Amino acid sequence: MVSQNLRIGVLMGGRSIEREVSFNSGRTVCDHLDTQRYTVVPLFQTDTGLLYELPAHFLHRGKIADFYNRLPAEAVKLSWDQLKQRIDFAYIAQHGRYGEDGIMQGMLEVLGIPYLGSKVLGSAIGMEKVTQKEILKSACIPVPAGIIIHPSALQTLTTESILTQLATQGVALPIIVKPSHEGSSLGIAVVNLAEDLLTAVKNAALINPEQPQTVLVEEKLEGMEFVCT
Repeated sequence: MVSQNLRIGVLMGGRSIEREVSFNSGRTVCDHLDTQRYTVVPLFQTDTGLLYELPAHFLHRGKIADFYNRLPAEAVKLSWDQLKQRIDFAYIAQHGRYGEDGIMQGMLEVLGIPYLGSKVLGSAIGMEKVTQKEILKSACIPVPAGIIIHPSALQTLTTESILTQLATQGVALPIIVKPSHEGSSLGIAVVNLAEDLLTAVKNAALINPEQPQTVLVEEKLEGMEFVCT
């Protein structure tokens, strides 16, 4: 008898440098979905973009490297065109670029597959911190004071030039350094000493060496943290 349960495709892995965190998230989602109500379909995207339906025994491997080379032989390779026939709904457990920034959301909309989470525009703005900050400021929502450093400035950048720029915004150490387009705390640093500043900025800009990115250097705010999930 064919199951009438809603088929939930849990997308994990992906092309970003956060694929390992994503695999852990996807595994957790698969473990906690109610199998009495849903048919769980674990979907793993490789760093090259290939899509596989994972067998159950891969899900509880410690790391992606533990099964990566076995995918062609033991997992079911899918084309994106086949996905709509395989799942009814997508739970996006991918992190970072290509997963949280509107790209995967756009792909699923083209395929006609409903998914959990923000739509394309909201995802894109939410992931790109520089744009997000400007939109918040335009709505008169307070944001941390700070500066933006573009990758093109890295070669001539000095600790003194960063401190001078910060001083014009009334910002002094300690400060927070973060890449504009990553998540999972990758590339983020709390800098208390001037001698650590330049290294932190370069690390944030080059946390994904293939895609140098803009860096936000902001005042460190003390207070309560609230998370909405």
